[in-house]
Amino acid sequence: MAADSTASANASASLGDVVRHEGFLTWLAAAQGARLPAFMTTLAFVVAASHETGTYGTGGLMVTAYTLAAVAWSPFGGRILDRVGPATGAVRALWAAVVVLSGLTVAIALEAPPVVLIALAGLAGAVPAGIGGAMRSLLSDAVPKRLLMPAIAIDATCVEIMVVTGPLIIALLLLISPVVAMAAIPAFACLAALLTLRLRAHQQRRTTPVEVEAESTIPAAFLRNPRYLFWLASSVAFGQALGTAETCAYPVAERLGGGSLAAALLVGALALTAASAGLAYGAFASRVTIPAVRQAQLFLLCLITGCLLLGFAGSWLVVVIAMIVVGVATAPLNAVRSQAAEADIAPQRRAEAFSILLAAQGVGFAMGGLFLALLPLSVTLGIGGASAACALLFSLLIAGRLRVMALAEGSAGAGVGGGGGGH
Repeated sequence: MAADSTASANASASLGDVVRHEGFLTWLAAAQGARLPAFMTTLAFVVAASHETGTYGTGGLMVTAYTLAAVAWSPFGGRILDRVGPATGAVRALWAAVVVLSGLTVAIALEAPPVVLIALAGLAGAVPAGIGGAMRSLLSDAVPKRLLMPAIAIDATCVEIMVVTGPLIIALLLLISPVVAMAAIPAFACLAALLTLRLRAHQQRRTTPVEVEAESTIPAAFLRNPRYLFWLASSVAFGQALGTAETCAYPVAERLGGGSLAAALLVGALALTAASAGLAYGAFASRVTIPAVRQAQLFLLCLITGCLLLGFAGSWLVVVIAMIVVGVATAPLNAVRSQAAEADIAPQRRAEAFSILLAAQGVGFAMGGLFLALLPLSVTLGIGGASAACALLFSLLIAGRLRVMALAEGSAGAGVGGGGGGH
């Protein structure tokens, strides 16, 4: 089954149809609940550790250990969740995360040595790794295919809200005490586990599947599929461009004479543009007839352009335009990648495959901070679209193979009375 044409999968779909779908609303609550604790950790770790040790070093190392463990373990966690079942596995992983995060909170309250805090932070990152891929896998079971793209678009907008909400909750609780702020993380993880239990119960109550699919014929070895590898490269590109824009917002604002408020406004403009673009794309996806790979190529060009604009920006106007250009491309690229990649993933390996995509996105995001630490600001900004350029070049190099695959899939679909999208 080919995945480059999104029109057929989204026929007659609208955002209104999605928000009225009970299965999607149940899934959306569980998915955002599962994400929120991760968005709370950075600020909580840094402030809580600095309150204990008097420096930000331990908190920074805790964040690093948490992030690296989550990225490194995501593919393996996803594979485990595929084997036990995405819903059941996600529930178990969330309960395990509650235990580890509670232990970390107690360790901070007891002023445990920094090495203990760092080790527990790494464990806290590894335990729930793979849940993101499992949740994406569960979305495919929660809604029919025609609603998948608008569902992804709404979810992308909610992610932007969670990115802001998580640190805001921690900031408010820090007014009470760092330990209270830390305790909120396992509390929200517990809530996420309960919401995921509700999602599992909802799926078990359903007497018939949402949609009968013929995807069981998809080869399990998705890492050998050039289309999936392109979506993997696009994930790194998405992460690097977004990470560069967000990480460099403060240095860019400072270079132009601004401060933290100006940087916050730049990040806000980026987030607002991304959320709006995602919703707009979801609303009109059913009318788009351009193959998914071609759409991704256009979005990658936008990322390259936006990062180059940031690198050479000498005024606030150019910086704002650059942020908008990056924001316009990120959410739609994420949406088209999420839907199109599914066609190349066997159902029994979805959690693993989507976890790998999310891990690649995390690697790309980290590249923004790494390059900022090693290279001049202008160079870091200018090469923020380097991964996008590599992904674009890769798509051109494999164009011939994609055409052959599309023809073969089209012939196979015709032989069984079905059809596939072209590349």
